[in-house]
Amino acid sequence: MSIKISIQNKPGLSPWTLADLLLIVRQFHCHASIHNGEIMIDGKNRLEAAAIRRPELSKMKAKLNGGDENKALDYIRNSRVGRFITQSK
Repeated sequence: MSIKISIQNKPGLSPWTLADLLLIVRQFHCHASIHNGEIMIDGKNRLEAAAIRRPELSKMKAKLNGGDENKALDYIRNSRVGRFITQSK
């Protein structure tokens, strides 16, 4: 099973939102892939995240896949990043 989330373009969205998301995902035993329609990055690799420019943040989608993907999603929802994400199909 996998869970897909979208980062929404809301007031207050900053480049740190993606960095915060990556820090959260790194704590869990699930694979995360993040893409913006053009490039895909490993959600556990902060260096790859530098390839995403600020205007592209509103187009970001992430896919969590693995053992504790539900725990990761719950943690994300309850963090400050949670106000910027929605679960997608």
